[in-house]
Amino acid sequence: MGVCFNCFFNCYAEVAAKKADAVIPPRCNAQLWEDGHVRNSAVILTKHIGCSEWKKCVNYHQRSLAETAMYRYKQLMGDKLVSRGFNQQHTEAMIKVKVLNRMAGLGMPEYQVNS
Repeated sequence: MGVCFNCFFNCYAEVAAKKADAVIPPRCNAQLWEDGHVRNSAVILTKHIGCSEWKKCVNYHQRSLAETAMYRYKQLMGDKLVSRGFNQQHTEAMIKVKVLNRMAGLGMPEYQVNS
C-alpha cells in the first residue's frame, strides 16, 4: 500500500490556510521536498538534533495533551451530538466541556503549604 504524496502535501496546505504551525514529525528516512517547503525545516532539524529533541523544541507534547483531552471527552460524553441546529450543538458541546472540566477539577488533589 503506497503513501499518497498529495495527501501529505495537502495536509500542510490546510494547516497553512488556518494560519497554524504544522507540528508533524517526519519519518526517519524523510527526504527534503521542494525548496522553501515548511516540512524541510522539520526534516533538517530531526536529522541534526534527533526526533526526541525536535519534539521538545516544537512543544510536540501539546498535541498529545489535546488528543488525550478529546479521548476523555468522547469516552465520557459520546462522539455524537444530539442537537440538530448549529447553535444548539455549540451550546451542547460547551455544556459537555464544562462538565468535563468540573469532573477533572474534582479529581485534582489539594496541596497544603506548611508554614
